[in-house]
Amino acid sequence: NRRPNREEQEEESELRSLAVEAVGIVGPDAAVAAPLLVRILANPRETEFTRRRAVVATGQIGPPADIALQPLAAALLGDKSPAVRDAAAQSLAQLGTRGHATLTTLIVHADTATRARAATALGNVSDAGEDVVITLQSALDDDDAAVRLNAARSLWQITTAPGPLLPVILDLLTQG
Repeated sequence: NRRPNREEQEEESELRSLAVEAVGIVGPDAAVAAPLLVRILANPRETEFTRRRAVVATGQIGPPADIALQPLAAALLGDKSPAVRDAAAQSLAQLGTRGHATLTTLIVHADTATRARAATALGNVSDAGEDVVITLQSALDDDDAAVRLNAARSLWQITTAPGPLLPVILDLLTQG
């Protein structure tokens, strides 16, 4: 039983990463792969690139991959890579109402970056309901300017009404 050398390990990692990407391309029909994507995401030996691809592929599967809700939330809250955390927020937005509910919970998280990511991701929710709009409207009063701006931008994306966005932008432009 020979251990693979570094070059072989890198080649194996690249092949696994390409396979993960292919799962995302297949979309909802690849829901059977969701548990494997979760395992890849949780594996600390996986590269950042492969973990990010696993997160993106999970979002591309959509609601049939809702087994990944908790792992995606955990990645959003604690992955060492900002790119993986960003992708996790976006993928939660693609997982339907349960993903949206997770994001609306995280928009009041103690961590500012988590709130900002959740506010941004909620703007990408297809068929956003009134609960998403109300959540974003309340985030317009956040202490952090980035959260307020992301919430306003997301509201604009959902409603196409400039009303909530303009005061936030004007406030940011007049500061400093």
